[in-house]
Amino acid sequence: MQLKGGKLQVLAEEQVKDIHAASLDVLEHTGVIVPERRCLEKLAEAGANVDFEKEHVLFPPWVVEEAIAKAPAHFTWHGRDPRQDVFMGDNIVNFGPASSVLSVSDIDGNKRLATVNDCEKFTRLADQSENIKEGYCVVHPSDIPDQVHHAYMVFSMFRNSTKPFRGRAFGPNEALDSIKIAEIVSGGEENMKKRPNLIVNCCPVSPLAHGKQILEGFYEYVTRRLPVIWTPEVQAGATGPVTIAGSIVQMNAEILSGLVMAQAITPSTPVVYGTVSSILDMKRGVIAYAAPEASLINLVAAQMARFYKIPSRGTGGFCDGNTLDMQAGFESAMTLLMTAMAGVNYIIGTAGAMSSTMVCSYEKFMIDDQVAGMVARLLRGVEVNPLTMATELIAKVGPKGHYMGEKHTRENLLKEHYIPLVVDRMKYDTWAASGSKEIKHLAKEKVEKILAEYQPEPLPAEVEKEIVAYIKLIEKREGVSSSLDKFENLSL
Repeated sequence: MQLKGGKLQVLAEEQVKDIHAASLDVLEHTGVIVPERRCLEKLAEAGANVDFEKEHVLFPPWVVEEAIAKAPAHFTWHGRDPRQDVFMGDNIVNFGPASSVLSVSDIDGNKRLATVNDCEKFTRLADQSENIKEGYCVVHPSDIPDQVHHAYMVFSMFRNSTKPFRGRAFGPNEALDSIKIAEIVSGGEENMKKRPNLIVNCCPVSPLAHGKQILEGFYEYVTRRLPVIWTPEVQAGATGPVTIAGSIVQMNAEILSGLVMAQAITPSTPVVYGTVSSILDMKRGVIAYAAPEASLINLVAAQMARFYKIPSRGTGGFCDGNTLDMQAGFESAMTLLMTAMAGVNYIIGTAGAMSSTMVCSYEKFMIDDQVAGMVARLLRGVEVNPLTMATELIAKVGPKGHYMGEKHTRENLLKEHYIPLVVDRMKYDTWAASGSKEIKHLAKEKVEKILAEYQPEPLPAEVEKEIVAYIKLIEKREGVSSSLDKFENLSL
């Protein structure tokens, strides 16, 4: 069932237009650094003022406006299983897990670097979730050589999930390898064009610059008309103005510069308006992902995306704390609820992340999944019709009766009530008598049960063999030894 947000807005219509006008001024008179020759050439062809020697671009307002008009208002992000396809646009909210986290708080509570085995486990947890709509690799494997980690991550995602996910794009090899593996799964380039199963996330280098390797990867995706997300990580007070409105103007200019590039390379390429921006905590010198200001930026990002009539991507479920305590609970719930109510189409960070996205917890993944279920229930709202108002049933039961045995209750219970799996609602004495288990203990038990019992839809054997052969070619190209034996149940 699709979830509809967009009920919460922070800016008036005139303020949205003011942000847009200020961003156009920045793009026209300050400009953006674009250190990639092909992108510069395409921008020049589109009408931008390009200094090739300095790799500096100024964007006349008409160039920006023409590009905005070419970007699609919505698109479908396809899963390996068509039932898992994700619609992007129209205030429809989709939850995605944390991504590319370096360390893990494992099931036994030990903090350590993530492995490819963790990639597989977290992807399986995402695949079985009714709330998480993406099968992206939650962690970054430390036990795989850097030159080939992208191939292992993409393979792990396809092996352990039928949901859509993002590809990798740090440089041309990473992009092309990711696309090739996706084409193998799709049954060839033409099939992938019909049902594109990858999108790519690209982060500008704030303030007002793009990185060469990201642009090289971006170019490979966009020439194939695969959707691209532009996601600045502006740190207000450090890489952006300390004022929230000032950082939003800069962020908006960075996103629009990426949108113009995408349309200049391949018109009508889907572009997603993204953000992972927040404030710099001046006391500690770190970005505060779960700060209330981050939620405000997400709210504005959703409004700006609607103004430009393109899909949006934001953050929710983030936690800056280092343990599963009250801070983790209120930060994760608050950031997720605010972003969902804003109507952000694709919310990353929904499940698992803590320690400012540096650690991923198995127990927190399961708890966050339940929070997402509660937020989803809120987004569904209250259905009002003769059946749900139940006046005939109220008359039938009458004063001092009860509804426990009624057919209406049986038929509508699961439609109306969200039944959480790891939330304790027992009375104290019952809870104490049953072992006094805290939510993290219940979550651990649920994770262990899922990982022991749940098996995702496997890849066809011939597809898996073809991907393995391709990864071996990548390893040979990069001059590294194979790590394929680290995959679970992989026939080599």
